[in-house]
Amino acid sequence: MKNAMTFDDIYLLKNSAVKLVLKEIDVMELEYALMEASAEVKDAFFRNMSKCAEQMIMEDMQYNTNVSRKDSLEAQQKILDVMFGLEKLGKIKLLEE
Repeated sequence: MKNAMTFDDIYLLKNSAVKLVLKEIDVMELEYALMEASAEVKDAFFRNMSKCAEQMIMEDMQYNTNVSRKDSLEAQQKILDVMFGLEKLGKIKLLEE
């Protein structure tokens, strides 16, 4: 089954794929999405960006307490949509079952 991947599976991707995703998504969307993400998913993104960018996002997440679970899940879906688009273009390979 294709596109069985969820946001929680992002940590399973190659670093090169995560870097391409980071180039295509909005920082604010990423911050919102990471609010409800597991430690493994956060690490997957953070290890593929500069320490300065990581620190900025972590600080924003710490002080931005107005993000609802719904907003976070919507941001996660937007990032997944970008990932599926990159896969369709042949730029990254996602998980398949």
